[in-house]
Amino acid sequence: MIHLSTLRPRPDRISAPRPRAILAPAAGRYPPTRRRVVRASPLPRRGLRYFVLALVLLTPLPNRARPNVLLLPFRTAHSMIIVQGRVNGSPVALLLDTGATRTIVSASVYGKIPFRLRAVERTSHSAGMIGDSVIIPVDLELSNHRWTAQHVAIMNLDGLSQLLGVQFDGLLGQDVLREFRSIRIDYHTHIIELED
Repeated sequence: MIHLSTLRPRPDRISAPRPRAILAPAAGRYPPTRRRVVRASPLPRRGLRYFVLALVLLTPLPNRARPNVLLLPFRTAHSMIIVQGRVNGSPVALLLDTGATRTIVSASVYGKIPFRLRAVERTSHSAGMIGDSVIIPVDLELSNHRWTAQHVAIMNLDGLSQLLGVQFDGLLGQDVLREFRSIRIDYHTHIIELED
């Protein structure tokens, strides 16, 4: 019987020649040099990675689907759009008027004015209305948006309210509407979207 151990050569008896490079220096001519291996510490690199990850995760992303949009509920009366707001903290109903260059607030809602304002009248030569007005800064609030010291016209709108058959306290004009990039009126949900 033959054992495999007898067929295996012993490592101490067989020595293989050492591999030598072609351009290797002759042994003993030059002192052996030791290569320095410089390794960067993984801790600063890891810390930088965590910092960048935290920065990415904590940075708020812009909402491209719905940028800054003011949602303004409205109701209709005789095909006119009426929105709710506040003037100097008092609730008001404003008629949306894209033809009015300035927002107008009724004198009865604003309060005491030191002089009497002539009531609004319909003009015979144009489609608009005329009347006395005073430009006064007020605090105007629509939904969750607030204008401080917004210059509005104070007018006596009692005659206009009776003429149109709709009770309202003022007109929401272009001076406020122009501050928004676009206006979308959704008649199904009764929401006006004013987009910044």
